[in-house]
Order: sequence, then structure tokens, then C-alpha cells
Amino acid sequence: MYRGGGIDAVFLSPDVVFEDPAAYCVGKDEVREAFRALRACTPEQLDEPRLIVDGDGEGATAVFALRQRYFGYLEVQSTLHVHTAADGRINRFEERWNGAPLLEGAPFRWSRRLNGVLSSALTPLLIK
Repeated sequence: MYRGGGIDAVFLSPDVVFEDPAAYCVGKDEVREAFRALRACTPEQLDEPRLIVDGDGEGATAVFALRQRYFGYLEVQSTLHVHTAADGRINRFEERWNGAPLLEGAPFRWSRRLNGVLSSALTPLLIK
């Protein structure tokens, strides 16, 4: 996904969520556009993603360690928390930069949500 290859929509719940410190995206279309926008940042995988917590079973969460570079110079280490629903489909991706939990509270959530909506609307116009 982070390298632009995407993910087959059959593995995603219709109301899938992607959230990181910058954006909060809801639904398959918004999540797809978030990763298309991310691809424009020229992500480069510096290490293979490493499974930290095995999210085996219904309603589980798997956690992966990521180390990537964006724009050719900005290095980001993060954890990706992948939550699955009871039916086994992914219903939430949460990326935590430097492993830090996302800031909670109305102003943080609202600004992330606004960024998610704007990204979903502008990415198709700016990135072909």
C-alpha cells in the first residue's frame, strides 16, 4: 500500500478507516485516495515491515514496525496498527509516527478529519 501497489478492496470493510497524525479517512474511496496521495510523496521502504504483534483471530489487531523515507530525505519510523473485524476484513489502519499514540480530543480529530476529506477531494484533481 505504502509503495503505491494498493490493497484489494475485498479485504477491506466498507467503512474502513485510515488514521495517522495528519489525516482521518473513512470508507474505501477516501482510504484509497489517501494512499494515492501518499504515493506522490515517493515513499521508499528502508527496512522490510516487521511484525511486532501478531493479530491472530477475530477482531484482532496486528502491529507492524515501518521505516520509510519520503521525498528522498524525510525518514519516518512508525508503527502500523491493522485492526480486523469479526468477518476477517480490515476495518481500521492506524499509523503512529515514532510509535506515539494519536492525539485525542476534538480539535485534533477535527483537523485530521478535515485533512482526510480535503485529500479525498483534491487527490483525484492533482494526481492522475
